[in-house]
Amino acid sequence: MDIYGANKLHFHDIGDASEHFQSYDNFMSITPGLNGTLDYGKRFCVMGTSFVSLSYSQSGWGYRTSNELDGFSITMPHSGFMQWRNHNGIHRAERGALVIADQREIFLANYAAGINYTTIYISNADMAKQLTLILGYAPKSRIFFDERIS
Repeated sequence: MDIYGANKLHFHDIGDASEHFQSYDNFMSITPGLNGTLDYGKRFCVMGTSFVSLSYSQSGWGYRTSNELDGFSITMPHSGFMQWRNHNGIHRAERGALVIADQREIFLANYAAGINYTTIYISNADMAKQLTLILGYAPKSRIFFDERIS
């Protein structure tokens, strides 16, 4: 049976925020924003092992991680900007951009003070489950984006 639920969280303590992310198999070393403070909040809805969230931070924040999340995130900043690092370099997205990223490849991210952004995370497990229902058989490999440049 899939799990569905919605919640609203607001963190001012780095330990509480780290504990929250760890409960979803995302082990993060969180870095505070302006003046060493953390002001991070989000509203989210969990659907199976995927989620949709609206996040905001007046202070800005960041994290370093060895990501255990196996899936794709689709993120759109509504205000401010975000920056992340993977093995291909440093990437930045500002208001109005749409980012699709393999969550396992991100190991460092920073969010500007005043950022407001929407994230849709689709887990590989949920993708495989839905593809199995559509195709009538399970996918033969993990889903990934082909990074070849034509």
